[in-house]
Amino acid sequence: MAKATKHSWPPPNWLQNPRAGSVIFHDQEVEIYSGKVNVNSIQLWRDNDRTTLDIEHLAKESGVRDTRKLTDDEIIDYITNSGSHRIVQLAKSIKANGVRVPLTLTNKRELLDGNRRFIACKYLLDTENQTDPKFEIVTVNCLKPKLSRSLRYKIISEMNFLPDHKEKWPQEVRAKYIKKLFNEYKKKYGEERAVEEVTFLLDIKKADIYRFIEVLRMIKEYKAFAGEKSDEAQKEAEVFARDKFHFFEEFYNKDIKKKDPSTNKKVIQENKGLFYYYLYEKDLISITGIRDFAFMLQYSSIKKIIKSKKETLDYAKSLYDDIAIPKRTSHKIEKFCEWIESLSKTETRKIHPDVKERLFSAIKKL
Repeated sequence: MAKATKHSWPPPNWLQNPRAGSVIFHDQEVEIYSGKVNVNSIQLWRDNDRTTLDIEHLAKESGVRDTRKLTDDEIIDYITNSGSHRIVQLAKSIKANGVRVPLTLTNKRELLDGNRRFIACKYLLDTENQTDPKFEIVTVNCLKPKLSRSLRYKIISEMNFLPDHKEKWPQEVRAKYIKKLFNEYKKKYGEERAVEEVTFLLDIKKADIYRFIEVLRMIKEYKAFAGEKSDEAQKEAEVFARDKFHFFEEFYNKDIKKKDPSTNKKVIQENKGLFYYYLYEKDLISITGIRDFAFMLQYSSIKKIIKSKKETLDYAKSLYDDIAIPKRTSHKIEKFCEWIESLSKTETRKIHPDVKERLFSAIKKL
């Protein structure tokens, strides 16, 4: 935090021992007041993209259509008990050392960063027999009133995308945030400017934006595919997709990304449909399996067997190994020969005699 200074706006009356200062977000100096606040007076950050997913799951499990009817305590209990946010582990650290990184609040005591620390403190207040200033009264950075949308995005992006030592947002949450941010900028500035803004703001590449958007589309399609089986199957698919985001990402990288949607639309949809089917049937249970599956679809004879759904994937894989492995071996040797042939006389003279002898020995084996 920068040195103390005077601001044109007063600190909120709920902030204890306020001290004027500033912090830097994406090269922009932002005025803040740092101080202390009682944890019980802080509002849960419901719009946090990670928390939004939990709220949606809780609502479905509880049969609640309007998520606004869920109380903060219900949401906090659900997040804590889910175990996915490692709240209990964080609470142990806070109990011993206190909250080391200040929470970031708006002028209305709404969190913009620090949901996990806040929930961990609430957990400690509920489970400990006595209160403790280390987790009841916490340090916060309070932002000025009427925070602009662009500055809000800068703060959230820097807090949750740029490298630090916090628990990272899950990939699905990051993807949804990127998509939301990109669509807002696209609507306002157009696609080209939106790409520039998002890549700069989040320190990611242009390809990352489109990859995340497409993977989210795949997850949505998979949920719909499972939903055709039963409501229970759809619920399971939602949990699965949340935990196995990298499965969809891997298939996108190894298959979908390599195809031009303008000329391969039918093939893309067909391959995705096969992927969803075997994923649902639990025949694809590892990254390696998904990678092999994507490669198998490149061979028409093997793809025909996969499409028939009459044989197991293991059988298709055995055929793939018979065809692909010799092909890959031959291809590697061919490339090696081309490289040898491209060497100049000067380069060949520099090869150590022992290496040449090893090469000749290897050739004899062939």
